[in-house]
Amino acid sequence: MSDSLLNPEHPLHQTLPPLPSEMSSNGNAIEIQFSVEPGIYRCDLLSKDGAFPKEKLYIQCQFRSFQDGNTPDDPDAPLTGPWDYINDDFVVPTAPVYLDGKALGLCWFDLPGIDDLAMDRVRGSIGFCISEAGTHTLRWEFDKDSKGLQADSFHPAILRPDERAPSEPLLLSDEMRNCHPRMLQLPDELTVLQTRIKGTHAEQWESYGESLKELEATLDDAPKWSPHEGLHRHSEGAFGHALRYLIAGDDDDREAALRYAEWVIALPRWGTGEPGHMGCDNAIAAASTLYSLCCTLDCLRASGNNPRLDAIKNKCIEQAHRLFDFFVLQRDYLPTGYFQNHSTAVTMGLVAAGIALQDDDPMAATWLAWGRRSLQGWGEIAANDGGGIPLDLTYGLFFAMRAFEMLRRVTGESPYEHPFMKNVCSYCRDHGIGQYGISQALLAQRLNDPELQAWVDQIREEIGIVGAYGLLWLHIDPSPSNPPPALSKFRAYDDTGTAVFRNGSGKDELVSQCTWGPPVPYSVFEKTPRYNLSHAKPEAGHFSIAIDEIPVITHGGTSYKKETAHGNCVVFDDQGQWGNGFVWMPQLSADRVAQEAKWTESELTAEGEIDLTACYPPSAQPAAYHRRFHFDKQSGSIQLTDRVERGARSKATWRFHTMGSIDILPSGAVRFCNEGKSIILSIQSPVHVDLDIQQTDIVVQYRFDGNYARHLSVQAELPAEGMEIVFSMDRELNDE
Repeated sequence: MSDSLLNPEHPLHQTLPPLPSEMSSNGNAIEIQFSVEPGIYRCDLLSKDGAFPKEKLYIQCQFRSFQDGNTPDDPDAPLTGPWDYINDDFVVPTAPVYLDGKALGLCWFDLPGIDDLAMDRVRGSIGFCISEAGTHTLRWEFDKDSKGLQADSFHPAILRPDERAPSEPLLLSDEMRNCHPRMLQLPDELTVLQTRIKGTHAEQWESYGESLKELEATLDDAPKWSPHEGLHRHSEGAFGHALRYLIAGDDDDREAALRYAEWVIALPRWGTGEPGHMGCDNAIAAASTLYSLCCTLDCLRASGNNPRLDAIKNKCIEQAHRLFDFFVLQRDYLPTGYFQNHSTAVTMGLVAAGIALQDDDPMAATWLAWGRRSLQGWGEIAANDGGGIPLDLTYGLFFAMRAFEMLRRVTGESPYEHPFMKNVCSYCRDHGIGQYGISQALLAQRLNDPELQAWVDQIREEIGIVGAYGLLWLHIDPSPSNPPPALSKFRAYDDTGTAVFRNGSGKDELVSQCTWGPPVPYSVFEKTPRYNLSHAKPEAGHFSIAIDEIPVITHGGTSYKKETAHGNCVVFDDQGQWGNGFVWMPQLSADRVAQEAKWTESELTAEGEIDLTACYPPSAQPAAYHRRFHFDKQSGSIQLTDRVERGARSKATWRFHTMGSIDILPSGAVRFCNEGKSIILSIQSPVHVDLDIQQTDIVVQYRFDGNYARHLSVQAELPAEGMEIVFSMDRELNDE
């Protein structure tokens, strides 16, 4: 077995050739017959053009928005889409599927991509396990929830081995199979930790004990139906007390762990969905709970089995089957890729179940092998420069690191040789990404990088103790007392398509970030499967400016209707880039993203030009559009130059957002101010521009603090010969 788990050249995304099959219609049903050996397979259906009108996917989103102050019961909520489901209602068509006469599950005709929407078509895909060689039959039945799709609405089905399927189950060694705990601390590590909690890490140990007491004080208020309150609190409490028992041997911790776990296993399911509807439940809640309860079981088994542990084990087996059958096989499109937090959470949960339950269920080895295979896929599409969508580098990595660490313990394989792993901490530090930084802290330790450890020490208070996972601080050596070295004044991350510029220091430090890359890194763009990338945004060319970590020119807000105009970008004829207006960002082809930027750097300046023409669809695309960034390393001045060749477009509108105030000065310049930090923007245009200040309208996602962004709108009629407009941005000298 290789010592390296991740190989960027692993051919995980090679589409496997289809297998022979026969498709026939039987009433309002489709039947597919095929002969295969045991394994994991997928069957894909593509509807004919015009089979499902795109308008059905755009419905009222029951969330508040700025313009009309909608409440969840407001019939005038904004129209958004395309959706797969919302407000507990299906939006995409569905069909029950049967394998050899037995109910397999529900096939969702998944959220269409841009080309599918244009042609009014949908795609369905469902996975399944075959345990015996021979001839088998899949049957789709179309009913009222199929929303007009009929058996004759489809092209011939395509059956193939699932490229995510492991080639063989992953079995633990005899040494691992005959011991507990096996996934968290090995015996020699326990000795080290028992020493640390009385010495170098006594403060962290005490802090975690206090956090458990705070958790216990809230348990009576945690409703059983809430995946984010009851499930998370009780399962984290069970894991935390079990781990403390394992390390310190206090029977009170063991009893508390059992009590919390019994609260969780009394629930009929883990997540928010009803069986047969949201089959995968709430993926993150279900997967996180499975992880915590499997870890609890693994820790407590060291004290010997008893009926209470058997009950926990049986519930974990039931929920692991449910997670794999519904989320992995039936709804894999929903995780939107290996990196996204829903996907990494499920991987984490099934890796935990595959290890903890390998003595108890024959599917455990398959769960573990699938998790390992998914992590290899994660490595294949990881950016070599360590970059990515911020939420994937925090929330997604938070789950992935736990899966990597568990696999490292039971297989000896390390993920830390991959270029992404070596660079992600530097990327996060450069971009100010510290949320869920326990992952970054552990990475710094595994990489034995004193500079990164020094940075982690700086943000340790911000990171805090995150659930039971916070006890990983016990594995992390005290950081060097010296501060980390200063970051470079300019750095471009070519694979991800971002750049960072810095000027000044301390309270006067100015940091500007710009981004132009595709939703996934350039290096793997062409081989990435067709995902709907929920955390990406149609904002190539967006930039931001912060002073003393206070955002002055920033993003307009996260919305359930993603718009180019929410970034500091330009729209043409009031239309944005590919994916504009979508709820989830769709995957794009190579001819719909920006070309890789060309940067030049000297001792005094850094300058880059980006061709953004391809980012805009035909209805919004000028003949040519280039954006050039010029950073002055001495003064901190930033110059943004947009060059537009009109083509069929007539109007351009630029937006610049802030969470603070905007004032148009008598000179015509514009001041952006937030928390006492100001940027002055000056405009040089060959044609007249209209300036307007407005509040930014978003369709609110998740929780909202009521603070909407404001933006400056700069509008110009495009001359026939095209135009070049220059925006100069300087720190106001009287900043305090």
